[in-house]
Amino acid sequence: MRLKSGRTTGLALAAGAVVAAGCVDEGPSRERFGQEANAICERHATLGDLPEGDEQPDPRELRELAWGTLIPAYNKQVGELQALVEPPDELSEEYQRYLDMSASTREEIRQDPSVLADAANFEEVNRQAEQLGLSPDCRVGPG
Repeated sequence: MRLKSGRTTGLALAAGAVVAAGCVDEGPSRERFGQEANAICERHATLGDLPEGDEQPDPRELRELAWGTLIPAYNKQVGELQALVEPPDELSEEYQRYLDMSASTREEIRQDPSVLADAANFEEVNRQAEQLGLSPDCRVGPG
């Protein structure tokens, strides 16, 4: 009888450990986070619409490109990243900073689409995307 009791206690402890381990929520893995975020960015990628290098559209063309294509796509991208992607716990603060910076960048573009002509305007938000391991599709601005 003692042997059975020991087995039962051991099984109960093992089952409790499995349940307890399942209750620890650390969010998705870095890999899954990256896959989800990158898929959203890929759907809304419009970087190819911006001229690279010295070739720049005139201000009117840039404004039309910004309002017709870039701003709507960036709005959707930032909105979906905010609503649909949960980062792993160890990236949650950094991801929130990236989302805040992306929202701020979106407003800057809306106020003055000419900022799109200079990649230097987006160095910080793009650096944050890179630090999170996000693909180039998650970056904003030319080049």
